[in-house]
Amino acid sequence: MYTGLHTSIGWKRFPMYALVIVLGTMLIGCQTATMGSKGGTLAPSSQIPLAEGMKHTDRYETLDVNIDYEYVRSGDALQLSGTVRYGAGLRHNFVMVPQFYMRLYFADAKGNVLSYHGVPISGYGYTDDVMRFSEHLTLPPGTAVMAFGYSGYARDTGGGKDDGGGSTEAHFFYDPAVH
Repeated sequence: MYTGLHTSIGWKRFPMYALVIVLGTMLIGCQTATMGSKGGTLAPSSQIPLAEGMKHTDRYETLDVNIDYEYVRSGDALQLSGTVRYGAGLRHNFVMVPQFYMRLYFADAKGNVLSYHGVPISGYGYTDDVMRFSEHLTLPPGTAVMAFGYSGYARDTGGGKDDGGGSTEAHFFYDPAVH
């Protein structure tokens, strides 16, 4: 679900944000190496059918990101690769992306989530970066579709004495699973 950009300005709340970022980073780090658990149903608009055989190439777009990907499915094996670029709203309004995390959701033919998997992507960069990914995965039994999900935050340069030392941050995410 896209929630829009949430901004906060100033250093007064920095300790609280720092704690949230540290805890969130720790939690996200634990998820990147393993498949997640079952739960929820994928929104129909987010479902990408995983056809068997030939290489399939496509693009998945949200307001925040453009994901160009290709995959080959052979039975329960999936080879997936591609690039991620930030959307125009992030590129035009922010400079840095201190944290970005992408997930793959796998579901059955009815959209019931079977599992999810964290995709290792650089966690720090700039809004004009192009990030590459490549994964070779074993799909859970019954997988018929996949979906992309992500979370992160962007910020402007901020931090000058003349502007009160603050910077603007925007948290963004997309979770295709309806719980």
